[in-house]
Amino acid sequence: MQWNVKSYGPISPKSTVTQFFFWWHKMESQGFVLEDLLKVHDNPNLKTIGLWDAEKEEVEDLFSFTRNEPTVFMPFDPRFVTTEGQPFWSFVYYFLSTKLTTASELRQVVNLLRQKGYEGQSRPSRCDAISSDALETFIEQYLSEDERIHFFYHTLPFIQALALSLPDLFPSPLHFLTQNSTNKHTLSTKQLASLLANAFFCTIPPQKFGEERFPYFNFSGQTSSIHLAGLYDTTFAEWGDEQAAKLKCILHYFSELASSPSRLENTVSFCRKSFPLSPDWEKNETRFVPGTLKVVGGFENKLEDMKNHAHVDFANCSFGGGVFRRSAIQEQILILISPEVIPGMLFTSVLLDHESLVIRGYDRFSDYSGYSGSFRWTGNHASLSDGTGKIKSEMVVIDAIDFRLLSSSDMQFEKQYVYRELGKLYAGFVNDDSEGLEWIATGNWGAGAFAGNVQLKAMLQLVAATVCHRSLLYCCFEQKSLKEKLEKVYERLTADAFRVDDVVKIILEYPETQESTDLLDFILLRLSQVKRVCE
Repeated sequence: MQWNVKSYGPISPKSTVTQFFFWWHKMESQGFVLEDLLKVHDNPNLKTIGLWDAEKEEVEDLFSFTRNEPTVFMPFDPRFVTTEGQPFWSFVYYFLSTKLTTASELRQVVNLLRQKGYEGQSRPSRCDAISSDALETFIEQYLSEDERIHFFYHTLPFIQALALSLPDLFPSPLHFLTQNSTNKHTLSTKQLASLLANAFFCTIPPQKFGEERFPYFNFSGQTSSIHLAGLYDTTFAEWGDEQAAKLKCILHYFSELASSPSRLENTVSFCRKSFPLSPDWEKNETRFVPGTLKVVGGFENKLEDMKNHAHVDFANCSFGGGVFRRSAIQEQILILISPEVIPGMLFTSVLLDHESLVIRGYDRFSDYSGYSGSFRWTGNHASLSDGTGKIKSEMVVIDAIDFRLLSSSDMQFEKQYVYRELGKLYAGFVNDDSEGLEWIATGNWGAGAFAGNVQLKAMLQLVAATVCHRSLLYCCFEQKSLKEKLEKVYERLTADAFRVDDVVKIILEYPETQESTDLLDFILLRLSQVKRVCE
């Protein structure tokens, strides 16, 4: 078929998304298909069309060109072109408009989009090695025949339609939540679902603004670190049941949305909070009061199961951490059972020491069992909606210091690190907009993989919650001793009306003691010695 290129007029790199789609739909109406579009590279009238010159020296450096803008770089942006100089979204539009009925077809489409998108451009020498075999393996081995039928004839067409609706859902740029600023986005659940659908097909390019870094928001994993396996990669021996459980969480989320369209009508807010000046902890006179701490034990008491509570995300400074990779620990599990929060990875850059991310209004979709390698999807979770359409949910995203990186774990008791952790907790707990839930459900924040002292982290959370006038539900899991000692300390603090500055000073004294006692015992001892001072 011959291209009548001049009849459609020029399409410049600065054209709006609307103009681009108008041009593309006109081309389709004349019977053009993707193969015709591919031939534009060899068309002598390429410059007449006004598309980008495909010669290497004349192709814009896509990523360096766009990354200095304070908005999310969308896959439908006309400046996102392939190495052949063609609009990337044209490939997306063509292939996601095609009915896919087998795992092999889906794998091939995802592979092609990865090859034509950022991955293929950033590492052309490895383009042929891009593999989404794990996606095909998951469908063939982890889904029953009935589940496969449901997926291909119900869920997948819905995901494709969601992905293609992205330009209509984002007529205006989506700004980043940047560092050293307090900013808020309120997005519809349909917008969030569309973003996640594009991540499913690996269409979204990496994001950058100045020196700020963002997580790589695609199911293929973080391609800049070759040793980190993505959800679709079988080139790594670690891929297995926990990755399959992640995909089940995501597909169940899409299936539920397809079956209940009303769940696409809610909104979710993402608020980045920045507090470079936190309280002077050694001079803070806020008193501990009764009824603001409850300590529970046992693995059956999961913090994410606590209704009408804010849930603390034991986060990586890069929100989401390894959710698209092998990791399946607290943060990844918390967001996998509520996938609506995952798109926050796209527009939230790395959190600084004095910053947090607070997410409200999201729903929960899945139940699970296990942890890390034993993580498994176990079924549907009833909607958190109160019957009026409102959802009272809150996630407090705060990252602890990784003390594995320090020369000694005892350094975490030094003032600079104690103050840093208190500042981080304050940024997450402070209810500056009066929209936060009164109770915060938390646990051993930063005391697992990051090697923090569990007793210290418990006390710091109690201190920060007290200053912020929030109540704390502390989940100790199986640590019976921690539960008993924390309750004794709290009872003593409230009975004698101790203040925050009393406790902070005692914590800072702890490294100087030569006694072989743990922190909570030391605090109890010191409280007994200074009782008369606080009366």
